[in-house]
Amino acid sequence: MVFVTVGSQKFPFDRLLCKVDELIQGGVIREEVIAQTGTSGYRPRYFDSRPFYDRESFEALLDRCEMVIAHGGAGTISNAMSRRKKIIVVPRLARYGEHVDDHQLQLMEALGKRGFLCPCPDLDRLAEALEEAKTRSYGEYLSFVDADDFAEPQLLERMYRRLTEAGADVCACGAEGIRIKDGPPGVFSREEAVRCLARSQPFGFVPWGKLYRTSLVKDCPFDEGIFYSEDLLFLYQLFQRVEKVCYLPDRLYHYVCREGGQMQSGINRRKCTALAVNDRICEDATLRFPEAETDFRQTALEACRCLAVLAVKKGASEGRLWDYLKLLQGNLRRHFSWRALARCPRKKDAAAILALSVSAAAFWGLAAAMGKGGQG
Repeated sequence: MVFVTVGSQKFPFDRLLCKVDELIQGGVIREEVIAQTGTSGYRPRYFDSRPFYDRESFEALLDRCEMVIAHGGAGTISNAMSRRKKIIVVPRLARYGEHVDDHQLQLMEALGKRGFLCPCPDLDRLAEALEEAKTRSYGEYLSFVDADDFAEPQLLERMYRRLTEAGADVCACGAEGIRIKDGPPGVFSREEAVRCLARSQPFGFVPWGKLYRTSLVKDCPFDEGIFYSEDLLFLYQLFQRVEKVCYLPDRLYHYVCREGGQMQSGINRRKCTALAVNDRICEDATLRFPEAETDFRQTALEACRCLAVLAVKKGASEGRLWDYLKLLQGNLRRHFSWRALARCPRKKDAAAILALSVSAAAFWGLAAAMGKGGQG
């Protein structure tokens, strides 16, 4: 069975659905095809489809299919890769009104060069891509590279060598362009790795700049219902399954902050899914990793602060700003402790967290004043 999925974007992706219909009609695709069509207006004639599936049904279709034809969404690609599926990626393109920019094309190209998927930037080549994808397979290890970032040529070789020498399940390397405290080379147990994750030292809660056993990623697919802090949730769940994580301090990965990215836009409902991540991890860590609990609560406080600052500085794209501030205040209060507050590395961030916990109105005034003063 071939599973076609276009994601949950507000933009349609009729081009892909029309092409699949055409190939079925012409006898190029003979397998059963099932599709998730999202907000697309086109209704397929030759294969079964639904606009959306619930999470359980979606994952069942991913498990059942032999091949995935997908848009260039990172979560969709990751979930298919983790199941070692043959993947054809057809990126949404801005010139057709399928997305706001062409970042899906960049992600497809980056992962295609490394053999993780079969790229199909031109729909007229979909028939060829189908034949090519049938011969592709996946290895024992995998790594993620964001489409906007770049890595040193020896990244994978160096991490693989270190991982095998240490007998580890994951290797993390140093990175430039993001605020993560470095540290000396080391090998960490499961509990130690979770603590490092909570403290974001010496490696942070980003999936890139790391080499993983593929089987671990397969067991911990990205939650497609989470749109913010999904990386932290992914790594927290994955680290619960490791025996060892090793760290290579060499800065082999280079993070590039993309203009117009999520950290530079206002608050919305999708970003507030980060609050569910706060709740899930803090509750679980209390039972499984009590030594890391305070650090995870500090991470939750910082997430609420960052989202609240974005709300005041950039506004709200959906709903009322005040409602978002109250929502963030409620989540912050749920995870607040003086010990967690004391872990904040910057005094002005701690002051902002304290202000939000006491009064959303006071925080609003403080953040607005800091914004006018040019302070972050």
